[in-house]
Amino acid sequence: MQQEGLLVATVRSSLEGTVNAIERSGRSIDAIDFAGFSLLRLMPGPQRGTQAIINIGASSTTVVISTAGTPQFVRIVASGGDDITRSIERALGVGFVEAEKDKIARGLQGGAATPRDIDAETVLRENVAGLIDSIRNTFSFWATAHPHAPVSSVVLTGGGSRLGGLTLVLSRALDVPTIYGNPFAPFEVSPKLRDSGIDQWALELAAPLGLAIGAKTASKPGRKAARAAKTAERPAAKTSAKAERKAAALSAKGARK
Repeated sequence: MQQEGLLVATVRSSLEGTVNAIERSGRSIDAIDFAGFSLLRLMPGPQRGTQAIINIGASSTTVVISTAGTPQFVRIVASGGDDITRSIERALGVGFVEAEKDKIARGLQGGAATPRDIDAETVLRENVAGLIDSIRNTFSFWATAHPHAPVSSVVLTGGGSRLGGLTLVLSRALDVPTIYGNPFAPFEVSPKLRDSGIDQWALELAAPLGLAIGAKTASKPGRKAARAAKTAERPAAKTSAKAERKAAALSAKGARK
């Protein structure tokens, strides 16, 4: 029987650098997971049809295509929200923080009036267009390889996706309905936490929350296995003690003879 799987690889030096930094802080690492899988774990999508999750991070964009909640294809595009921000930073001659605020406030709705705004808007649109082309090429590759399983919906997450009008532009470019994901949907968020303004960081928290779900899921079998092991130890210990007493009795009986 033929089976398909996904092979995940990363640059070892980059991973080791992250691991060493965490361990130097006094923390230990139980497991390492792929961010694309954590996104799918958080937002598995419909039980029928093919879904794509597009997570636009700071320096990269992860595209996860799944069918009925099972990952089928993953691509990481080496471009993210910070690349767009830096292009505005250079165009306007401002700092990164100001350029980030300008990017979010400006969005893709248009309406620039001054030469300065026109320059910033042009740079913004050019960089977004480059990222969308990479995403569209990913969809084209998938469609060619899997003509009977076209992507029917797109979920958008990541801090870099915080750009007004992006869902509309993506919907038109990909010809697929695109909406923002809700990373808090699987959780019960307390009113106190809501009042703290955590909702404004929901898009950035998608991948970390997916990792948290994975850790919680993985810990349950671990606890069950530990309980099963303890339960198995008790009869084994009783059997061992019984065998030792029987051996001692036979030895004493042989000595008397």
